[in-house]
Amino acid sequence: MMGALTMLQNERKLINLYDLRGRTPLHFACRNGFVNTAKVLLDFGANLFARDNEFLTPMDDAFERQRQQGFDEDSSSLVKVIDEAS
Repeated sequence: MMGALTMLQNERKLINLYDLRGRTPLHFACRNGFVNTAKVLLDFGANLFARDNEFLTPMDDAFERQRQQGFDEDSSSLVKVIDEAS
């Protein structure tokens, strides 16, 4: 993890890179329930309002995860983290 943090500190532009579908690392963290990863990305300046090619934001992905997982602890925590950052 320290290697990734060092890379993010040195290459801040990586935080908001996007793939062919317009999804950023924060989209992926939210979609997959990675609460701590989302926190780190937000701490490093990830764009909370980035929209992918389907016009979905990371918050949309967090809500979708919560809907699919039935409000498990990680999904609820993730929505709370994203909500507090906005």
